Formats: sequence, C-alpha cells, structure tokens
Amino acid sequence: SDLTVNGTTGDVTFNGAVGRSKAIGNLTANSTGTTAFNQTVNAASLTTDAGGTTQVKGNVTTTGSQTYGDAVTIANNPILAGDSITFNNTVEGTSDLTANAVSGNVTFNGAVGNTATLGNITVNSTGTTAFNAVNAASVTTNAGGTTQLNGNVTTTGSQTYGDAVTVANNPIISGDNLTFNDTVNGSSELTVNGDTGNVTFNGAVGNANSLSKLQISGKNINANSAINVAGNIGISADTINLQGTLTTTNNGTLIISNTGNLNILNNLNLDGAFNQNGAGNVALSGNITTTNDNISFSGPVTLNTPVNFTLGDATIAFGSSLSAASNPLTLTAGEIDFSGNVSGTGALRLQPATAGQNIVVGGTNNNTSALDLTGSELNFIQNGFSSIAIGRSDSTAKVSISNNLTFLDPVTIQGGTGTIALDGTLTGNDNSSIALNASTINLNSGINTNKNPIALNGTIQLGNDINLSTGGGDIKIVGAIDGNHLLNLDAATGNVLVQGNIGGTAPLSVLNVTAKQAELIGNIASNSGFNIAADSTKLGGNITTNNGNINISGVLGLTKDAILSTGGGNIAFGGAIDSIDAARSLNLDAGSGSITFSAPVGATGQLANVAIKNAGDVTANSTINVQSLQINSAGNINLLGNVTASNAGNGGTIELLSPQGKVNAQDLNTAGNTGGNITVKALNSITAGQITSFGTAGNGGNVFLDPIGDIQVKSINAQGGTGGTGGNV
Repeated sequence: SDLTVNGTTGDVTFNGAVGRSKAIGNLTANSTGTTAFNQTVNAASLTTDAGGTTQVKGNVTTTGSQTYGDAVTIANNPILAGDSITFNNTVEGTSDLTANAVSGNVTFNGAVGNTATLGNITVNSTGTTAFNAVNAASVTTNAGGTTQLNGNVTTTGSQTYGDAVTVANNPIISGDNLTFNDTVNGSSELTVNGDTGNVTFNGAVGNANSLSKLQISGKNINANSAINVAGNIGISADTINLQGTLTTTNNGTLIISNTGNLNILNNLNLDGAFNQNGAGNVALSGNITTTNDNISFSGPVTLNTPVNFTLGDATIAFGSSLSAASNPLTLTAGEIDFSGNVSGTGALRLQPATAGQNIVVGGTNNNTSALDLTGSELNFIQNGFSSIAIGRSDSTAKVSISNNLTFLDPVTIQGGTGTIALDGTLTGNDNSSIALNASTINLNSGINTNKNPIALNGTIQLGNDINLSTGGGDIKIVGAIDGNHLLNLDAATGNVLVQGNIGGTAPLSVLNVTAKQAELIGNIASNSGFNIAADSTKLGGNITTNNGNINISGVLGLTKDAILSTGGGNIAFGGAIDSIDAARSLNLDAGSGSITFSAPVGATGQLANVAIKNAGDVTANSTINVQSLQINSAGNINLLGNVTASNAGNGGTIELLSPQGKVNAQDLNTAGNTGGNITVKALNSITAGQITSFGTAGNGGNVFLDPIGDIQVKSINAQGGTGGTGGNV
C-alpha cells in the first residue's frame, strides 16, 4: 500500500530498506527537515516535498516516477530507477549518481554539485534528460532520447552524450574529454572546453536549429558531421579535424587556432571571414566560401584535393607556405597575398574578383585598389607548376607589369578586352613559355625565354625598341603591330608566326625576324628596313619601307600576291621564291635601290606575274620560272639563269627594260602552244643566250631587241606552229 510520512519540521529517517521483499505503493515524505533514505527503496513512486533536504544513500527503484522537491544529497553511489526522475532542487554529494528512467524523463531543475563536485553522473533514458548547472566528475547519457543543457556543465573527467543534445541559456561545457555522439541543436551560444582532453562531435551541430555562436577548445577536436551556426565559430586546439560541412550565417566568422594539424575535409560555407591562427599545418580537402569576407592562413597550407576559394572582392592571405601538390589551384579575390613559398605541379591561376578590377604585376605597393601581385610575392612561386595564369579572360581592365620579372613555369597573362602594359622585361627560364592575351598590348619592354614559346594575342603598340627572343622557341603574334620603333623577333631555331598587319597605322622603324621558319600573314610597313633570316618564309601580304632595305634569306613562299616597295632601299632575296597553293604575283619597286635574286624563282611553285616597276641594278643568280616577267631597271639587268615564262601551255611575256644600262641574260623562253612576246631594251648592250618564242601549234611570239650598243645572242627561234605564223623579230 501507499505510505505517506509527514515530518513537518522534523526529520524523516528510513534506516532500513523500504520495500525490501516487495515493493510498497506510492511513498511520500513531507518534511522541512531532513528526509534520509539510508538503505534501498523499492516502491511504486517516490515523492518528497519542497523545503528541507533528502539524503539518498542507497538505490531507489520505482515503477512510477521519482520527484525530489527539496535539496538532495547522495552517498554510496546510488542508482535511481523509475519511470521518470525529477530533481526540483540541488543535488549534492561526492559519490556517483546513476539515473535510469527507461522511456521517461530525467530532470535536474536545480544545480548539481553546487557546493562540491559530484561523482560520475550516468543518465539512461529514451525520454528527455534536462540539466541546468552541473559540477561533477563526469557525465554520461545513453543513446536515444534527448539531453537538454540549460546551464553550465563542468566535469573533472569526461562528458559523453549518447543522445541528441539541445542547448539553451548559453551553456559552457567544460571537461577533460567531451563527446557528442548525436546531434547538437539550440538557438543559444555554446562553449565547449575540452581542457587537455579531446572534443568530439559525431553528430550534426545545428542541423535543426542553428546555434547563435559556437566556441570549442581542447587538445584534439574532431567534428565528424556538419556544423551550422547562425553566428561566429571559434575553434582552438592542437589537432583539429573538420570532416563535415561547416556553415555560418548572420555574418558569422570562423576563427581557428591550431598548434598541430588542421584537417579541413569538407566545405566551409561562411557568411563572414575565415581566419586560421597559429603555426600548425593546414590540410585542405574542401572549398572555402565567404560572402565578400577575408580568408587568411598563418600556418603552412597543403591542398589534398582540388580546392576552390570563393570570397568575392575580399583578401586571401597566406602567412606561410602554400602547397597545391598535384592539384590545380585557383585564387580569385580582390587581393592575394603570399608570405611563403607557393608550390605545386598542377595549374595555378591568380585572378581578380571582377572583370573590371585592374591588376598590378610585379609592383612594390600591396595596398592599391588593384589586385596587387608584388614582385616579392611572385618570387615565392616555386618551379614545378604545369602552368601559371594571371588575370581573367573576360577582363575589361588594365594589367600593368611595372618591373622585370622571371618565371620558371609556363605563364599566361590575360587582359581580356582590356589592356596589358609591359614596362618591365619578362624572362622565362627553365620550361617557362610566356603568353600575353589582351585586346591591346603596350610593349615598352621585351620578353626572353630559354627555348620556349612566346605568344602575343592582341593589338600591339610598341613604346620602345623591343626584343622578343626565345633561343629556339616559337614566337606567335596574333594581332596588328604598330609603333615607330625597332622590333626584333628572334626565335633562333624556332618558328615565327605573325597574323596581322605590321605598321599599318604607325610604321615600325625596323623589323628583324630570325627563325627556322617564318610566316607573316598581313601587310608590313617599316621606315628603315625589314630583315628576315630564316630557312623558309611564308609571306601573305605586302612589304613597304621608307628607303629602308628589304632582306629575305632562305626560301620565300608566297601565299598571296605580294608588293614589295622600298622607295629607294635595296631588295635582296637570299633563297628560292615559290608560289604556295596557286601561282602568285610578285611586284617589286626599289626606286633607285638594287634588287637581287640569289636562288631560283618559281622552281618548285611557278610565280604568276613578276614585275619590277623601279630599281637600280637587277641581278638574278639562278633560273626564273614565271607566267610573265617585267623588269624596268635604271641600272643594269643581269639574269645569270635561264628565264621561262608560260601560262597554261602558252608562252608568257618577258620584258626587260634598261634604258640607262645594259642587259645580260641567259636563255629567254616564252615558247608554248602559242609563243609569247619577248622585249629587251637597253642603252648600252644586250647579251643573251637562246631566245625562244616559237609556237608549237599557234603563232610564234614577237622578239624585240633594242640597244644602242651591241646585241649578242646565241639564237632566236620565233617560228609558228602547224596552225600559226612566226613571230616578228
């Protein structure tokens, strides 16, 4: 049956076991004195009123609830078991306390260990376990149910929460080893101090209700699931492992201080800044995103996977080394700061936050509105990257390269539809190629590589005499080139390709090209000269100089009809001249300058019309094979190889005019189905080999020889064919 004991202001003492052989009914003890259970209790329920003190020195077992209205002191490590257990006042003592409520609630409404540290607290319940303030040796809750932390929990030993935890009133959780095996939620702040022990979160934090702030410290910290906080997060430890996604809202920052290793194994999505403090190593396997807030690292950083840093127009700063290993590394920010070596074997990309932000490369000032990549910062980039890209392909701004720079890996500097201004010399050592891509490229200094390519894509304006030298790498320029300065394209044993007009708006002073193979697609204009030293050259445009010489050594292939004009400078061809794809015309005007052909013309690819409008002496040291040939020379004409003119089976025309000199030629041949005309005029004399203009089927061509002096020819054959007449001689 039930038992009610009313002690009023006196004590109620149970020195013996209650319900030893059989559980009694509901047990109620009312006293403002001391109620003492010195032995075990076995009852349907147990209730003590408010006021006074209850001493529990033995196990208490009830089939129903246990409610302690007054302050409770414990001894002898009691085990309380019931449907629900409620402490409405403080719990004191130095022994252990175990509360088993099965599916009911365990509620500590008062402080636990308020005046002295309680022993080990163990609560087993699939209902709700609620703590206010706790001071104990350890705290353990089982899996299942929920634990509410409404006040500070301090232990000298471990705390292990097996069930889901909810927090309120900004609790501070302190202990030697702290483990949360399920979720942690609540709209308040949470501080977790692991002292010299570990802190482990095995469940998600803030997955249902984000904390307003989270502060974690300990020796080793492991967050094995996602963390969501509507505010700031601070983490301090020797070793920190973040395996789940970490998210902050409400301008929440993440500040991490580590003396050992920091392993970020998943993405950080932050509404505030990210700061890593301390000299410990940082291993990154997740992306870091902020909302236009800074990202900074103090310790050495290593990328274990490809990582994206997204921070808008804020600053990303690396206070120590940065190793990308084999992973690509892209940094997009308003400012990028390096204070230690940057290494890797993948692709490195450094770019401003917006297309409209200027870039200063190789400067000394790190505090401008531009993306400043100072010379000292670029010197931290170690040899080994597969490529380096600086700038944006969609840029509309200006890239300024203000000082001399040396790169050790292939580098591309991008200006998009904006401008690149090169004021310092770029040097590519080791395997470094150099590429500049922009709508406008202002070259005020040169570029040198060690047997690696140079590529310029954009309209080029020369501000000084410029030397582009590769020592054996290719040079490729796609775009027009202008400026009254010398341009030296020296590829040595490499190739040179220029796709665009040269000097079309502002002629160059001199253009020099040195290469194994050169290809120029566009017109060329220079004031003082044009020189190509190459095994072979393809020409797809006209060349104009202002009294400057034109010198082309090696084989010349015409991909289009070409006009070469010097206004008085000499024109010299050091190699053969041929047409490519189809017969091409070549028109030459040297004014009073000489023209020299040192090798066959049209030997493997016949030229169409070759016309020399004006020249001094004209010399051809080998054969000429064209559809027609016209030479007008103010000096002498010396053709030391045979000349053949034919077109589609018919003879072409040959016209040699030297009104102030003499003509010296070998064989002149315009024979064909229908012969072509041959005209030779000279002031002094005409000397030639065989002159042949016969027609095999039609008329023979006319032969006109008109010198003041002597004519010496081996023979003239102007006969007509079977259906034609002979030509006039």
